[in-house]
Amino acid sequence: MKPLRNFSYIFSIILTVTTFSYSQITKAPERKEGDGPFAKLIIRGVTLINSTGAPPVGPVDIVIENNLIKQIKSVGYPGAPINVSRRVRIEDEARAALRVQGQQ
Repeated sequence: MKPLRNFSYIFSIILTVTTFSYSQITKAPERKEGDGPFAKLIIRGVTLINSTGAPPVGPVDIVIENNLIKQIKSVGYPGAPINVSRRVRIEDEARAALRVQGQQ
């Protein structure tokens, strides 16, 4: 019975040491890249999963203004080219302030 007790003590010590050594959270690196926040952001050509149990919808353009979703607009059908005429328009004054990566 005594060897089993010694084994449990040693196992407990090893488990405690490894738990504390792996549970230390390292600090996140300083943010050095990225833009924003934006007054208006358009995320283009994405698939929308809205958590209602309905099938995914897409491609859609999502318009976000002041951290609120203002508009979701369908721009085509899966597997078909995006219909450019159905895209959300950007006003000329907002175009200068809005920089969406990969969009002109």
